[in-house]
Amino acid sequence: MKNLTIVVPTYNGARLLGPTLDSLQANAIPNLEVIVVDDGSTDASVDIAHEHPVVTSVLIQDHAGVAVARNRGLARAASEWVAFLDQDDLWHPDRFRQLDDFLKSVPADLVISRELKFASRSERDALRQLHPDVGEWADDYVSEEDEITELSSRHPLRPDPTYTALTTQDVLKGPISTTTSFVARRSLLHAVGGFAPHARAMDDYITLANASRLTPIYRVEDASVFYRVHLSATSRSTELALPFLSNSLALQLGGMLVDEREASAAEAGPLHAHLYRQAVGSDQFWRDSSYRRSILGLGVATFGVRATVPQVARAALRRLRDRGRTVSEGP
Repeated sequence: MKNLTIVVPTYNGARLLGPTLDSLQANAIPNLEVIVVDDGSTDASVDIAHEHPVVTSVLIQDHAGVAVARNRGLARAASEWVAFLDQDDLWHPDRFRQLDDFLKSVPADLVISRELKFASRSERDALRQLHPDVGEWADDYVSEEDEITELSSRHPLRPDPTYTALTTQDVLKGPISTTTSFVARRSLLHAVGGFAPHARAMDDYITLANASRLTPIYRVEDASVFYRVHLSATSRSTELALPFLSNSLALQLGGMLVDEREASAAEAGPLHAHLYRQAVGSDQFWRDSSYRRSILGLGVATFGVRATVPQVARAALRRLRDRGRTVSEGP
């Protein structure tokens, strides 16, 4: 990569934006352009971005969502290669060097990497109380004083990492990365239409799915992006089930990525199953008839009747068992 633009969308991210930008500065990337796109923040995000030495330009827009912010940065990018980094995540100090070496040996137009999920030690107990799944999600816990040094020293990158070539069928099974951990040619991102504002929490997944039609996606198996798990950014999976499953069906059955004559049902992966279990076990599923009809329809279309009915039955039995336990225990 002779030059690189990194787009950092931010929305009320003042608390964590500084360390994110520090991680880019630690990479010592030649000819680096960093564009921060502020999505209508009401805190000090804009001031922090303006004052940071690694930032090239700051764009300001009314609150329109992260996909619009990413597209705004992509439209302004001047480099041949473009990457994205969320306001609360970090780059490994050797990430650029590793990906640059990889692209010199493999003729790729888009490369992603593995991510390592981390959280602050001070938030460990609070995350577990928020939700058991969230509390156990982080792979590592660090102190807040010097996160980058602590993480990179414990998780060094290999000089010759293994990699995997991914196809459209791999992408259809579910997200191939946790966050926007890819570096791509700007021309490719323009060709696939950038990010999808309609696809909440999976606009980058749509981008990768469309890109996979034009080029193989190479995944470097080292974790060179540190994905932050924290209290103010944890989304309940029940909120993602409806948009994720419906968009997955559209990709699979809408004649876009798979020929309509060949597609009879979405090719479900582990995330499809996980989100569906969370949805049918949620209070909203049993309280809201409209939501329940939507989830049931998506379940039948995605998994088939024989797989959907047992999942719903198990969820109902769990609720009855939990309700009985609560009554027997008393106030």
